[in-house]
Amino acid sequence: MLTKELIICKTSGNRLLPKFLPVTDSELLSLAQRLLLIYQNGVGQRRSQLEEALEQVGQLYPKETKAFAAIQKVLDDMATFTSPTEADYPAERRRIFLASAEAIRAGELALPPEEYRTRLAARLGLPSLSTSRQIYADLPDNDTLLQFPPATPQEILERTNIALVQGLLLMAEKLEITIQEPSVPKLRRLLVRMRFHRLLATVEETRPLHPTAEKAGQTIKLTIDGPCSILSQTRSYGFQLALFFPAICAMERWRMSAKVQWKCKTRILELDQDDRLVFHGATGAYEPPEIKMLLDYFRERMPDGWTVTEEISIFSDDQARMIVPDFSFRSPQGKLVHLELFHRWHASQLLPRLAYLDNAKEPPAIVIGVDKALLANSEKAEQYSASPWFQNHAFSYRDFPTAEKLLKALKSFEN
Repeated sequence: MLTKELIICKTSGNRLLPKFLPVTDSELLSLAQRLLLIYQNGVGQRRSQLEEALEQVGQLYPKETKAFAAIQKVLDDMATFTSPTEADYPAERRRIFLASAEAIRAGELALPPEEYRTRLAARLGLPSLSTSRQIYADLPDNDTLLQFPPATPQEILERTNIALVQGLLLMAEKLEITIQEPSVPKLRRLLVRMRFHRLLATVEETRPLHPTAEKAGQTIKLTIDGPCSILSQTRSYGFQLALFFPAICAMERWRMSAKVQWKCKTRILELDQDDRLVFHGATGAYEPPEIKMLLDYFRERMPDGWTVTEEISIFSDDQARMIVPDFSFRSPQGKLVHLELFHRWHASQLLPRLAYLDNAKEPPAIVIGVDKALLANSEKAEQYSASPWFQNHAFSYRDFPTAEKLLKALKSFEN
């Protein structure tokens, strides 16, 4: 995603208008093609070598300096570079320099280069002396390009437009998404991606976006609090929100409205399918490593007959707001029990959820997992503890729940 200094947009009143790159512009396609070839042909080269080639291309497009920088950022994010080991490189360099100073004082500098290096290695107790590249492996210029995925120039421009919006969403206060999508599989995938990015949304049905359409399909509205509405964990939450955004563009009919902090003022960012933003990610459900580890551990270590189901369940509360649990489990007796996790940025949704579950005539069987960061506020903690549902069907966790705590909470519905 683009950093703030690379974002190109203008304002009209309180509206924020991103300046998207025209993806069919011949000049920009030529620029993208040249930059793309540098990365595609640069596997095995150091970052410093790539930057020399990129600088030469930049000189050919003096009028496209902002587009050049944005495209380069996107290409760099797509690339896979080596990372230095955890060795203490500054300490190793100091040791080599001190040994070299001793060698110079001993008059060994006049020796042929290879013999000098051999003696210097002996002073250090090494079989051979590290190369300059190895000694400075912790510097970014010496990162080596390992691989670069296949791509086309137009795809790179499309990815740059997506990255522009992602950069703005890092500073969002609130995100509202309205989707009219007759494809149930696409809707399911969107909801799965949302929950795996640890985003909690208020989901409700609304009127159709296109009421004159013959087949309007189901229309829903998702409201997600943005990172700038939260006092802590702003950066990590904003990053997850930005990562989730491209999945919205996979919908056929959608509209998005976000309140964004831009140049010390709150602006409104509005986008829809007519902006022709293209999603190039995987269409399947994203599953972060920690989620997979939890489910794998649950499947392997729990001998009590509980199983993880693949189905997605959707409920409506007393305000007609939809509830989408994070996971669903089936007991040995066949009872379906759901899990909803409330992370540290979900404080505003927890009390309404508990109030609904406490007062509903026939509430769904939902286990509530609460991040311990939400319990740090003593006043809020007392409010949570006053809830019968919280007392009987909830548990706390730090960062992510353990299978043992989860199983104990699931068993609360066996009685």
